Amino acid sequence: MVWLDPADRNVISEESAEVYLSIQEESGFILQQYQPHLDDNDSYDPGDNRFRIILQTDHSSILIAHSDGFENILEHWEWIICTLLPQVQLLDDLPEEEVFQFIILKIGSLKLSAETSTMLPENETSSPESFFKQIYPNLTLISCLLLF
Repeated sequence: MVWLDPADRNVISEESAEVYLSIQEESGFILQQYQPHLDDNDSYDPGDNRFRIILQTDHSSILIAHSDGFENILEHWEWIICTLLPQVQLLDDLPEEEVFQFIILKIGSLKLSAETSTMLPENETSSPESFFKQIYPNLTLISCLLLF
């Protein structure tokens, strides 16, 4: 299961769009499953990416996650529905482009987090401080607590 950085603009090709079936759609996010055609001329091969999530915009469809298993992609889908969409709804007053950039940054940070957590030993990722020290060994983390 892999988050993809939407800033890379993983635009869905017309060829791949034809061989995926939409399972669920919610607020511009689409969960899809690969459905091979019986046509012998079908040259598209999804590899291990039988399931995917795309972000549909007015101008394009951007691949943001893919997986070979339904349970794995469903975890990503549930995170989008339960965590990301409520945050996006709070941004209704902002221009559409700013909301789109928020989504791009949020999902891009998930990809980065997943990549860096696999680089660190399991016991080193237990706290934000140890994670920070591993990534930025020459910087000092200053923690502030604001009381109102």
